[in-house]
Amino acid sequence: MNVLLSKPIGYCYGVTNAINIAKNIKNKHQDKNVYIFGLLIHNKEIIPYLESFGIKTINTENIDIEDRLNKFTSDDVVIFTAHGHKKHYEDILKENNVSFYDAVCPRVQDNINLILNSKQDIIYIGKTNHPEAEVCKSLTNKLHFYDIKEG
Repeated sequence: MNVLLSKPIGYCYGVTNAINIAKNIKNKHQDKNVYIFGLLIHNKEIIPYLESFGIKTINTENIDIEDRLNKFTSDDVVIFTAHGHKKHYEDILKENNVSFYDAVCPRVQDNINLILNSKQDIIYIGKTNHPEAEVCKSLTNKLHFYDIKEG
């Protein structure tokens, strides 16, 4: 019997895309510090893998996000996660002459675009403090958020 395994196993396109973006950025900026700003994907096991390429992950839980963004310098490169990010984060980095890239999942970006382009009120069902939900909540005051609890 032959068993064939698809590669990568268990990852959707957006996850594979984000990982490849991070590795390509590090290859492009070998002389700089490359940071993922938050958890790149919903899998903490990826952190040691990215570290093996010299890519550091910044834990954004329980920190002042804007203060941390202001600590990056022109010697740093920041990669925003597959979950999306608040657009004013980019302005902070631009002000400090910091290079940055967006590894947002194309499906997440589709949802963001849908929200941005909607002329109607939107009901969003998600988890409070989840990165994608927080980004979507920041986009418009027409979004009505309903929290689902885990478990």
